[in-house]
Amino acid sequence: MPRETVKLCSAPSLSGLRLKALLAGDVEATTLTEPHISLAEKVGCRIVCSSFYHGTEVASDRVDGETYGAFNRAVREAVKRINANKSAYMHYFIDCHVQRGETDVALLKVSDLRESRLVVTDPSPIPAEELQRTADWLKSWGMLEKTGTPAVSSTRGPTLRHIAAE
Repeated sequence: MPRETVKLCSAPSLSGLRLKALLAGDVEATTLTEPHISLAEKVGCRIVCSSFYHGTEVASDRVDGETYGAFNRAVREAVKRINANKSAYMHYFIDCHVQRGETDVALLKVSDLRESRLVVTDPSPIPAEELQRTADWLKSWGMLEKTGTPAVSSTRGPTLRHIAAE
């Protein structure tokens, strides 16, 4: 798809709301996460591309190394358990959204979800090359104008918190 055919717009921050905007014709394409990817497929939408992300690990300076380490140990244990038996965890993609009142997600069965989309890994910094490539791509679209570098850790290696958490 040529870059000049892509039109940027504001879209809701939640995947379910982005799917509703797509189905209503308010946007022509959007990014989605599970279970909304599977729901979109079920109602006739087509996947154009897919990707995985490293996670959304965020901690302020108020989180001490011990707490951060405990959090990362818990995440590592969850990664181990999920990767050992993905099928045992697939129902959570549906259950948590239905409990929040997303009745459209209740149309899904666990069999509608693809285990291959559930990719979980141990916490670690985003590789420097990938972080830089992503930052460069975002800047090429006019985003991150006020950001000089993607992150301090991209040029200096793991942050102190990553080291303390290992």
